[in-house]
Amino acid sequence: LELFGNTSSNREPPRILFLSNLSRKKGVPELLEALGNLKLKNHSFTADLVGGEWDMSFEDVQKIVQQHDLTGNLNIAGPKYGNEKFQFIAQADIFVFPTYFVLFPGVVLEAMQFGKAIVSTTEGSIPEIIDHGVNGLLVEPRNTNQLAEAIASMLVNPEQRENMGQLAKSKFFKEFTLTAFENRMIAVFDDVLNKER
Repeated sequence: LELFGNTSSNREPPRILFLSNLSRKKGVPELLEALGNLKLKNHSFTADLVGGEWDMSFEDVQKIVQQHDLTGNLNIAGPKYGNEKFQFIAQADIFVFPTYFVLFPGVVLEAMQFGKAIVSTTEGSIPEIIDHGVNGLLVEPRNTNQLAEAIASMLVNPEQRENMGQLAKSKFFKEFTLTAFENRMIAVFDDVLNKER
């Protein structure tokens, strides 16, 4: 991962990344509406939608993009894997995952690993991964206004983005690597075995 470095910076305009299948349940329509609202309020940004067609086609997405006048701001990149996917994460300033149907989002962990500021929802296990206001911002699923406000706060505050990204990266390496998982499992087994004695 050090190969990619942290290639985002406090440049203008900030770069937003969505990385997952193009699905309504992953919050793609809400994200596009939120971005449209931000553009109407004269926020400056670019956004990449990285992922393959699922229950939304590229054409479906493009129609919503045009409806919200996002053509100049948004790149529909299609599915990316391996190094290409990691390059998109490395180049992002803000990772947005507005899902309302997920149990354990691996993409959020990937963004944390790269030290990205994260905006996501209170769905599934996300609140156990992202500490709201510390290493990211959480909003109610399908709440477009909250989503737009959270993204806006990241857009206008590069220092907040940087701090939250670094705290996300620290939490990833402290709690979510294989070694950290193994250490927690050993602690659980030790605790159970000591109680049985």
